[in-house]
Amino acid sequence: MINPEEFPTVFKNGIPHNGFRVGKGWVELLRAAFGKIEIFLREHPEYQESFKLVEIKSKFGVLRVYAQAGAEAISEALDQAMDLSGRTCETCGDVAYEHTSTAYYTSCFEHGPKTLIQPD
Repeated sequence: MINPEEFPTVFKNGIPHNGFRVGKGWVELLRAAFGKIEIFLREHPEYQESFKLVEIKSKFGVLRVYAQAGAEAISEALDQAMDLSGRTCETCGDVAYEHTSTAYYTSCFEHGPKTLIQPD
């Protein structure tokens, strides 16, 4: 999982109240977004006090990151991670396909329901 010490400026105002409620497959998406945000916040210290991660979770099969951002660059980094999550297996990080059973979940064929038909 992500260690807040990797991104001290991103987590300066604390970690989300619920932690990180996503699978290991999306950790690298978050790490890439937090890396971009860390650089931005160090280059623009005026945003450091107002930036705060509020919630990180899976919703309807995609990553959701709710934050008090205040800057377009931060929103873009988070939006990119959320967009990529719809094509990334939440379990392993491989190429994925969104499907539903009783809930939405994005997974590769190996980690999805056995009823999925693999594409040719």
